[in-house]
Amino acid sequence: MGCLRGVILVILVRCGASITCAQISWTTRTVATDADGCRSVFAVDVNGDGSVDALSASANDDTVAWYENDGSQSFTKRVITNSANYANFVVAFDVDGDGDVDALSASRNDDAVAWYENDGLQSFGKRLVATTADGAKNVVAVDVDGDGDVDVLSASANDDKVAWYENDGSQSFATRVITTSASTIYQAYATDVDGDGDVDALSASYGDDTVAWYDNDGSQSFTERIVSTVAEEGQSVFAIDVDGDGDVDALAASYALDSILWYENDGAQSFAERVVTDAVDGAESVYAADIDGDGDVDVAWAGYDSDEVGWHENDGSQSFSGHVVGEDVKVAYQAFVADVDGDGDADLLSASFRDDTVAWYENGCETAPPTSTFAPSSAPSTPFPSTTPTPRPTVECASVSFSERIITSSASGAVYVFAFDVDGDGDVDVLSADITSHTIAWYENDSSQSFATRVITDAADYAYAVFAIDVDGDGDVDALSASAYDDTVAWYENDGSQSFTERVITTLADNAISVYPIDVDGDGDVDVLSASYNDDTVAWYENDGAQSFTERVITNSADAARSVFAIDLDGDGDVDPISASSNSNTVAWYENDGAQSFTERVITDSADGVIFIDVSDVDGDGDLDVLSASGDDDTVAWFENDGSQSFAERVISPTTTTCSARSRRRSSSSRSSGPCCSTSRRTRRASAATRATSSASSCCSSCSRASSAPATSCSSTRWAATRPTSSSATSSSA
Repeated sequence: MGCLRGVILVILVRCGASITCAQISWTTRTVATDADGCRSVFAVDVNGDGSVDALSASANDDTVAWYENDGSQSFTKRVITNSANYANFVVAFDVDGDGDVDALSASRNDDAVAWYENDGLQSFGKRLVATTADGAKNVVAVDVDGDGDVDVLSASANDDKVAWYENDGSQSFATRVITTSASTIYQAYATDVDGDGDVDALSASYGDDTVAWYDNDGSQSFTERIVSTVAEEGQSVFAIDVDGDGDVDALAASYALDSILWYENDGAQSFAERVVTDAVDGAESVYAADIDGDGDVDVAWAGYDSDEVGWHENDGSQSFSGHVVGEDVKVAYQAFVADVDGDGDADLLSASFRDDTVAWYENGCETAPPTSTFAPSSAPSTPFPSTTPTPRPTVECASVSFSERIITSSASGAVYVFAFDVDGDGDVDVLSADITSHTIAWYENDSSQSFATRVITDAADYAYAVFAIDVDGDGDVDALSASAYDDTVAWYENDGSQSFTERVITTLADNAISVYPIDVDGDGDVDVLSASYNDDTVAWYENDGAQSFTERVITNSADAARSVFAIDLDGDGDVDPISASSNSNTVAWYENDGAQSFTERVITDSADGVIFIDVSDVDGDGDLDVLSASGDDDTVAWFENDGSQSFAERVISPTTTTCSARSRRRSSSSRSSGPCCSTSRRTRRASAATRATSSASSCCSSCSRASSAPATSCSSTRWAATRPTSSSATSSSA
């Protein structure tokens, strides 16, 4: 999710399930055989029904089409246009920010770059971006200038041009030329190559054998930087962190050399050529993703002369072994990667010219235990490629020891921590929420793990949770928070220079203590979920694409809601929330029917005082398990998913204590016998800022936190009713 300033190419490889493939077999599936002269393929959920649809551009019939997936991977063709004269390329994104998926195309014979406005019912109106892209070859959707709307970038072969088209916010586009010296350019791409927070461009040009990138100075003035001049007859270019060292490398397909090449970035944008393979006859297309789920970047390709599509497997040290996936793919033009069938692994797609075919190749992943864990493993999929360091496979250690490294000792009431590359410089920064100082802060890593404190806000009253993600899709990392005493869920807009402006999502989440971002409704923007303790509510806030949020209640019966998470738990292509509620000892998930109507499914109601949940494929069997931490039975547990979302508890770490021995816990045998052990969890988990004095009963010292005065007895009062003023906040723990 890194700090790309607005790159919004859709990458659809689903990694939330953490599937690692011990072995892969491939099955060819046909989407269509009537895309006359098919040259391009793309995949995205066009109609928002939770399944992945396909799109194609076909030159001989001037057609851009999408293929509706019925959820069982049976596809029905829907024509978007048949007037894109020699359609060369197609992508899809929400161009106008209205919450549905639009399409874009580049067509050669009319020199046109166009977008097709989806009315929400998948009826598309053609809108021209430009008719001056002479011999238009490809198109990219990207927020080049970081102003929050979708610009367009194109490559055109006959005028050797890379251009971008500035969106004024109303989808009126002004042409801005990046270069006119990319001789017979075949493809352009966009990403933040140098990690400075703005969008750069890349090109592969056939006529001069050149791969180049164009350095954006932040004001959209571009300077050409050469990657290679020996990529003979370069056809395709892509960019991603191939070697996982935190910077962006480049890839290219060289037709004349039959080669797929990658260019290792040394961190200062000096590139060294590395050969992935020199055995793809007529290498036409390159794409990169983690195809086998082992945590490194693999490479997919199409061979024009070999009539093949395939992939090269990265062993984690950037040594690649080849696998042919599709044979007899007549004049293979493009390879693409997406999880077409929603089973958690990466499938391939192809466009082939001579046989007029759009095909997908089902990954028959045979699972193995995961070799690496991502943090967060289920972070919301972003609409642009990541430049955060690619996790390397975990090294198996005979023994492990840890050394403490202090980030800060001044966060006196720190209750939550998160790690993310906030400033996009390739290293991991840290964020915290502090209840005592009401502060959301991030700690800038200087790459030597020396951290400098940067305050985002000190006005999040009883700040309880923090998260980081690009909320507004402008390519930089924003922050989110949940703060209990002002009932607020907020996000903090990053201006690209890590100056943050608060944007309030809601002030009605009564004692908000958990927040999680994900695209709940599958419309391509980041929605937000919250858990609020006093109103027993788990809610999600629908983003309209312009970061205006509407509350949607999932449940208001999660008794003392403490934690919320979301992921496609049942593998049906939509996002399901998961919650922990302390008073009912319940971990539950809420099954999404695809239209964001949710049905509660209880995982357990015996996680005594549960306070936190997470999700991962613990046993590596290809489905998602749930983990919990519960305070009153001192238990860390995981709940094994049998694949049908029936869960069996597996205890990781139980500890038996009694109320008298540890005042912040209570034994099950004494829940109703004494004033401490009979009080509600809601009261006992109130502010540490009002902890009882030493003269109070030790048994009641935990529940006295709910009152601003020392307590000698505990009553079942709601936390919100007894919130201390900020001046009384003196304790450093919660």
